[in-house]
Amino acid sequence: MVVNVEVFVNHTSDDNSRVFDPSDFIQMDLANDKLIFSAGSAAVADGQDTPTNAELNEAATIIQPTPVEVAHTFLLDVSDVGQELKEMFMANSGDHQYVICLAFDGATASEPTLEAWDDDTHVTANLNCLGVGTPANSMLKAVLTTGGSPGAGWAGTPIAGGAAPNVLLLNGGGGALGGATDVYVNIHWDVPGAYITPFAEEPVLSVRYTYI
Repeated sequence: MVVNVEVFVNHTSDDNSRVFDPSDFIQMDLANDKLIFSAGSAAVADGQDTPTNAELNEAATIIQPTPVEVAHTFLLDVSDVGQELKEMFMANSGDHQYVICLAFDGATASEPTLEAWDDDTHVTANLNCLGVGTPANSMLKAVLTTGGSPGAGWAGTPIAGGAAPNVLLLNGGGGALGGATDVYVNIHWDVPGAYITPFAEEPVLSVRYTYI
């Protein structure tokens, strides 16, 4: 039986579950929506239209002598004409639990994992943001928050490729999901201090699992 997963993102600063307050969450169109990670600007902000490449470049995170967290995460919501950027206000290293919801509609045969790849072929993870082939150096950090908030300044797991320890186990190492359930994660990006290569990249985030 096919087991599907739907992805919802919290568009508010209310740290409530999707069951408690479904109106806080927007369902992603996985074929067309994107996530944008940015320092932000007048053009790259909550409620603004789809930014141009020039506007994205102007709002880029500036490499600093010390590590810097990418300040803003936006959902590019293609279904909402005229107000397509929706900020995910709690997608950061703060103590926030209900940020990204992965809603499974049945039991899985393996433990689902959150992974990051160069593209949708899921073959390589060599982008700058994913550690240039060294998964432990990935700038993407993820943490499982289904069971509780992660704590302020959480370190998380560097995500790159499809192998442990650089995938996020979505049942906390407990194996396959026993039935329909909502799983919660939070993510953020950290650019290392004095990073030598400026970049603009489009990694692919994937949830991988098997079903009977």
